[in-house]
Amino acid sequence: MAKNKNNIEENPPSILPLGDRVLILPDKVEEKMVSGIIIPGAQEQITGTVIGIGPGKLLDNGDYAPIELTYGDHVMLGKYGNDLISVDGQEFYIVSRETILAIIN
Repeated sequence: MAKNKNNIEENPPSILPLGDRVLILPDKVEEKMVSGIIIPGAQEQITGTVIGIGPGKLLDNGDYAPIELTYGDHVMLGKYGNDLISVDGQEFYIVSRETILAIIN
C-alpha cells in the first residue's frame, strides 16, 4: 500500500466497502489564497489512495464483477457522488467504482 498521512498502513480503518464501492484516503489539500483570503478545500480535482475495495458489482448469475483497482492505487474522483465519512478522526471517501475517473501513475 502506498504511504500516506497518519500511518494508515499500520492502523487501517475498520471499514470494509460493500458491492462496487471503494474506500479512498484523500490527498492532503493545499489551501488556496485569493487576495489574502484562505479558501479551505478549494481544489480542482479530488485525488487519493485506494485503501479498501469491495467484492465488486453483484451480477444476475450471482457472481461478482471484479473491480479493476488494487490497494495503493492513486486515483482521481469525479466531483460529485462521493460520500465523505470520518472514522476515528480521519476522513475518507467511500465511492462507487463508477465515480472513479482514472488511475494516476
